[in-house]
Amino acid sequence: FSADEKTLVSGGGDRAVIVWDVEKREQLTTLVGHEQRVRCLAFSPVMDNVLASGGGQVNGGELKLWNLKDQKLLAELPAGRGEVVSLDFDPDGVELFTAGWTQFVSIWDVITARPKGSARAAFGEIVRHVAVSPQDDLIAVSGKEGLVYLFDLTAFREDGSLLATAVEQLLAEHRKPVTALTFSRDGKFLATAGDD
Repeated sequence: FSADEKTLVSGGGDRAVIVWDVEKREQLTTLVGHEQRVRCLAFSPVMDNVLASGGGQVNGGELKLWNLKDQKLLAELPAGRGEVVSLDFDPDGVELFTAGWTQFVSIWDVITARPKGSARAAFGEIVRHVAVSPQDDLIAVSGKEGLVYLFDLTAFREDGSLLATAVEQLLAEHRKPVTALTFSRDGKFLATAGDD
């Protein structure tokens, strides 16, 4: 959903991003440009007309920024080897965090559409999902082993690594892989889902 909750987007195996009008319950447009399946979508928290979409296959990712107002592709970012499985904007909408099928979390500058850096997960797992707190203080990442790690976002930005010393907390409630995670809009809660 967009921040104003008037627009919903969906994506899938048909490689299309569909934009929906929530109130009218009808399709507004279809954005075409992905060559592989679309796995994740996120609206900018400050610019409802900016949308990020990610996907691809295990051997190659796709990451795109869209202008929904003009229904045009703003930028195609070099996602690299791994499929983009998860993405999230920082609260200011100027940084985009991505993860999927590698041991890295990548940070992108939304304004310049260029990479700002990436950090290898110190916990030795493939990073499958990422979520940024709306309070701009924590980043949550999950691996394939059912664990969720909370990191100090300021430390992450400063040294560009997910060091074990930067772990705020380890959440180990899932017994199987985590399939999704998201913060509440006020940043007080983190919801996780898994194969268990």
